[in-house]
Amino acid sequence: MVRENFLNIAESIGNEFCTNAIWYEDKCNWIGRMENPDDDWENYIKNYSVIISYDSLGYSFYEGTSGIAYFLLQLFKITNKPVYLNTAKGAIRHALYKISKEKDLSFGFYEGITGVWFVSNEISLTSKDSKLALQGYKILKKIQTLINSEHMLDVIAGNAGVIPPLLSLYKNLQDEKILNILKQLGEEIISRASVEKIGISWDAKCNGADNALHNLTGFAHGAAGIGHSLVKLYTLTGDKKYLESAKKAFAYEDSHYIPEQKNWPDFRRDTNTEEDLLDLTGAMGWCHGSPGICISRLHIFELLEEEKYANKAQKALEEIKNQIQKNQDVFRDYSLCHGLGGIGDIFLYASKILKNKEYEEFAEFIGNKGFETYQKSNSWECGNSGGELLDLMTGKAGIAYFYLRLYDKSIPSVLAM
Repeated sequence: MVRENFLNIAESIGNEFCTNAIWYEDKCNWIGRMENPDDDWENYIKNYSVIISYDSLGYSFYEGTSGIAYFLLQLFKITNKPVYLNTAKGAIRHALYKISKEKDLSFGFYEGITGVWFVSNEISLTSKDSKLALQGYKILKKIQTLINSEHMLDVIAGNAGVIPPLLSLYKNLQDEKILNILKQLGEEIISRASVEKIGISWDAKCNGADNALHNLTGFAHGAAGIGHSLVKLYTLTGDKKYLESAKKAFAYEDSHYIPEQKNWPDFRRDTNTEEDLLDLTGAMGWCHGSPGICISRLHIFELLEEEKYANKAQKALEEIKNQIQKNQDVFRDYSLCHGLGGIGDIFLYASKILKNKEYEEFAEFIGNKGFETYQKSNSWECGNSGGELLDLMTGKAGIAYFYLRLYDKSIPSVLAM
């Protein structure tokens, strides 16, 4: 597929969002298919059983209007078409309005209010909308309050996910209050670590896994993502305790590495004994499994140039390639969080870090296969149920974002913040 076709795919989906947006005053939203986990956790984790409904979108970066706004903002930057920026502004205004009215809020990035602030700030910088910038800045006070209440530590909803975007906001705004929050988040991560035989980890139950055999590996809820955030904090502060804690997090994961699979085990299983570890396999997504874990290893390799981190990531990436090429008809979800779009995005990231053109070519291979699959059904399959979702991390907005990245690699990854 020629490079311009990747942009055409992203624009086609972007045009759908602009056409189908439901406006009220200066705000817009969408009605979309929703997937809610089965209340029976065991059934959900074994069969990915979900309950389907249709509703208006919420505000979050993960599955709400702020995530779609971010995609449309990046599309505007590439095309300079005002309709994308106007719709992005309508979508982020909806998100800001929602969090001004809701009482049960989280400070997280992907699922909470930090994601809304980050996107509103990015849009205000592009559009020079001072009113939007002021509305977003008010979120800082909410974050200061929420970090002192009970919360998670993971990338999706907790400290780890908030650190990279707050770093970006701090560099832009130079507000010491943001720096103080960053240090508080980092200190809490270190203080709540569990010391293992090898390395450190964090409570799986507090990070969303009630039935885990061990504290989790992986990026979205496990040691890789938390360690990744500590490396980011080290780059800002120069404080080596953050870097050393990150190394210990990666050591914990590596102590469970499965050489035969070239992957790390997914401990979110209905397991009861150590013998059950023999049946554990690794997941293969950004959220859980080797693709997301590779981000953390590639980032620390870029910083320290320690080959051991690159070597394990390269082995995992080669195995991911092999599995996808062998089972092309099995992989049909192209979403960012747990689908092929996310894997392709990570190969683009790896290509940049390792200067490996073959990884970029494999990402393009995934993009080509995705469009072939779409042409057969006229539908972008995503999520756990195989239907079309709208949002950034599990739906069409994220798929379009992947194609936009295939067109222009300088567009920032939302998976490797």
